[in-house]
Amino acid sequence: MRYSRAFTLMELMIAVAIIGILAAIAYPSYQDYVRKSNRTEAVKVLQAILDGEERYYLANDTYTSTLGSGGLGLNVNVSDQVELEHYNISAGSCSDSSGTAMAMTLCVELQATAQGNQVTDGNLIINTLGRAVRNDGSEYLLTE
Repeated sequence: MRYSRAFTLMELMIAVAIIGILAAIAYPSYQDYVRKSNRTEAVKVLQAILDGEERYYLANDTYTSTLGSGGLGLNVNVSDQVELEHYNISAGSCSDSSGTAMAMTLCVELQATAQGNQVTDGNLIINTLGRAVRNDGSEYLLTE
């Protein structure tokens, strides 16, 4: 009697099914990890820009919404936004509780607008008054 040393079709189908199930479980977790990693990178850049805003304030007694030349001197695009791979960062004035814009001598707000696959994670907002949120339809305290 001869014995075959190869896999049967049934064994091969079971192995492929197990790999498929494991991949279906692991891939969403991987995507969440990638989004969280991208968010962490953006938060670090936002903090660095906010530190630059504080230095600018110490020298000029006001914050600036100009991130490029004439302001913080960062590398920006045509719209005066700092471009990251998954976010575009812009600066503007803060709003008070009634939605009225505050003077730039009081506060500046940085917003990182999500791009591409990061859009489902929401935009990041941070200002010099201590507000730090992730806005994906409802605001969450920004944690890395």
